[in-house]
Amino acid sequence: MNPTKTKIRLGALLVQQGIISEEQLMQVLTIQKQSGRKLGHELIAQGFVSENQLLNFLSQHLNVPLVDIPQYNVLAQAVTAGARLVKPGQKTFWGGYAGYFSDPDGHLWEVAHNPFFWIGPED
Repeated sequence: MNPTKTKIRLGALLVQQGIISEEQLMQVLTIQKQSGRKLGHELIAQGFVSENQLLNFLSQHLNVPLVDIPQYNVLAQAVTAGARLVKPGQKTFWGGYAGYFSDPDGHLWEVAHNPFFWIGPED
């Protein structure tokens, strides 16, 4: 981490970009303190931003590509390579995406995406 780099909180960035108002931020921060959920979840739950708006903003701000995991069909690629589809990919109860296939030897594989698990460098 660069020690001279100042972190700006997500809410402040969204206000700065005109995506939400200061009043909306204050309202959702109050709700977030009670719920304990992440700010992004509360912003979406309150209808202040859509999931796509937030994802697009974060993608642009962090300079990383936005990948639509359901469209990147790993399961179809596995089937094309000889696997048997066991359960098609679908949204999960925990907010991710998962599906299952078995390889030609009968081993079961899970393909999953957890949008809440950061695998990048620690900031």
